[in-house]
Amino acid sequence: MPLQDDPQICGDLLLYRRIPHTLGDVEWIEDKPRPTSRNFKDKNDQLSGNIASETTPAAVLSGHEGFGLVQFTAGQARQILGDSILICRDEIEPANGHVLICGNVKNGPAKRFTKVVQWVHSHWPMNLETFPFLSHWATGTLAVAQSIYDAREFARLPELAAALRACGCTNLEVLAHCEHPQPHSHNCWVVDLILQK
Repeated sequence: MPLQDDPQICGDLLLYRRIPHTLGDVEWIEDKPRPTSRNFKDKNDQLSGNIASETTPAAVLSGHEGFGLVQFTAGQARQILGDSILICRDEIEPANGHVLICGNVKNGPAKRFTKVVQWVHSHWPMNLETFPFLSHWATGTLAVAQSIYDAREFARLPELAAALRACGCTNLEVLAHCEHPQPHSHNCWVVDLILQK
């Protein structure tokens, strides 16, 4: 069945959207993050979001380690995308007020989104660009990190910790994160750091 616009998702209804911490998704200007337009483009003209009143920031960010969270209103999305917009609930993944924002999600509208979104309080993405990490640590761990990333086998993070130690890594935050991994589902900031994601 084709997607149909839900006219009740409108006006001041607040929506959330995850923003990755990866290079090209966030610009850091004077120690403050700014999401790039890349976060609001999609080759299939579909953006994913969540209705804020039906979820929590923690639920939206669960499994998306180091990501940030922005908010905007359904009315702003409708104004940006104009007549081409369709906002509907995601019937395949309805949890947490998941919605699809469909329309001409290309360059111009994507840039307009960056001007209206606001960071959800205390939910900035991790700034990996300033993280103290020596490049030679990545050299001996690249294959392990890539393998973990490709297979999404985050239970193997202790193996990555051993490889990091063998390369001379002494960063306690990095090592502790890998040696005692919490559940991961989509990404790991240490793997992202090594792979320069």
